[in-house]
Amino acid sequence: MKHRSFNRTLAALLEPLGFVPTKGRRQWLREQDGFLDEIDIQLSRGLDEVTVNYGMRHQVARLAVEAVAGRGRSGGGWVVEGRVGEATAGKGRWWRRSDPQAGPEAAELVEREVLPLFARMHTVEPYIEVLAAVHGRERWVLVSPRLELAVLLHSRGERERAWDLLTSPPSKLRDGELERVIAVRDLLARRDAQLTL
Repeated sequence: MKHRSFNRTLAALLEPLGFVPTKGRRQWLREQDGFLDEIDIQLSRGLDEVTVNYGMRHQVARLAVEAVAGRGRSGGGWVVEGRVGEATAGKGRWWRRSDPQAGPEAAELVEREVLPLFARMHTVEPYIEVLAAVHGRERWVLVSPRLELAVLLHSRGERERAWDLLTSPPSKLRDGELERVIAVRDLLARRDAQLTL
């Protein structure tokens, strides 16, 4: 099987659903319901195997944070991410590039695992739960996702929970990150702050 055949099979599934090809049809992006969804093809180091990765983030929350606090050093990646096969087999699925069933099998896993996950996360509550599980704890992991979580919670009326996320930042944040926390905290503290995402 040629790599192009694998790509064409995924394109046939994704592009009618609003995914736009980038990077020579090795990556597809879709903006929907305030989220940015991504599906991409990864080749093994030896270039003899291929897999499909996915990622998503709440793009509107991210842009809201960047508008008041600038872009940070941390957290530009995907909040929800993985590899096809993890949901059913517990580990990512790889195919030999020479396997003629690789494309159809990968497309079926994307359709069965990834697209329903995106749809579920687009309802926002499950997405907030995933984000809060990592970035809603006392320990600060990455600043940007924590700020995005605060903005999302505030926009949904959970102002106290949002505010709690931004109190007591660690003293050893990277340069500029404390200022970003303060900028978002100031935004949320304004009495007229009505964030609708």
